[in-house]
Amino acid sequence: MIRDEGGTFCMKWWTVTAHLWSLFQESTEVVQEVLPIGTKEFTLVEIIAATNNFAHDTMTNCGSGGRVYRGRLQNGRRVAIKRMSENIQLEDFRTELDVLAKLRHKHIIPLLGWCVSIKGKRLLTRRRKELERLILYPNQAGSSIYMLSPVTMSCNMRIDVLLRVSQAKIEYIHCHSNPRIIHRDIKSINILFDVSWVPHVSDFASSVVWDMASEVPWLDVIVRGTLGYIDLEYLHTGHLTPASDVYCLGVVMLEVLTGKRAFSQAKEEMNRDLASFALPMIEAGNIEEMLDRRPVPEPTS
Repeated sequence: MIRDEGGTFCMKWWTVTAHLWSLFQESTEVVQEVLPIGTKEFTLVEIIAATNNFAHDTMTNCGSGGRVYRGRLQNGRRVAIKRMSENIQLEDFRTELDVLAKLRHKHIIPLLGWCVSIKGKRLLTRRRKELERLILYPNQAGSSIYMLSPVTMSCNMRIDVLLRVSQAKIEYIHCHSNPRIIHRDIKSINILFDVSWVPHVSDFASSVVWDMASEVPWLDVIVRGTLGYIDLEYLHTGHLTPASDVYCLGVVMLEVLTGKRAFSQAKEEMNRDLASFALPMIEAGNIEEMLDRRPVPEPTS
């Protein structure tokens, strides 16, 4: 029996191409459905030029939802570009765009534009096509609390950043936005600074709408979050409430004030999360022992 390897390869290639084209159409339809008319569409060529083809030295953040790159458009405008991971579901892409299009707050990252494209990628002697889904934000330096604290942030600046983030996270999205939102994945890597070192909350792909008028005091949803930040009650019960965001923000506060990571795999700390480390000292009234006392200068632009 002669194996038709060429035919098999062609069938697989057409199957993958058809699947990608379907995802491309669905993603484009999502954009047209949830974004206001006039939201700028960028081409992949523009974005590749702005980031020097996603050069490693332009990448400022990397998480499960994707990577953030700093770039400069042809007109000189500085932008941050979120390149969503291939494994991100279409619904997460929809949620991110839908929420960003509706929220208006000085400490929530604004939406500048979007791009959906199919790109060829060379793998050894063959080329593979992949779907690119990108979101652009204006005037962001792209650095996050995760990258800056404690190296370049003074104590006064850290407290100021936390107050601003609290205004956006707790006061606005839980109480005043329309609709009300539970973020579900508040963490330091999702808090970006602009060129003036003003913090902006980002990454709403995991967020859900919260109806305060509901008779049920929680939402039964699939548990999503990040190790070290996730609310343990939500993790164990699956019951999501705005208090889960408050817990996550509390962990970010501990990170910023102590200079420690939310979760450490160091042998001496035995894979302990920051909340478990800090709680005994807080209960004993020894808060000052936790504080990061390393002298650091204010960052400059």
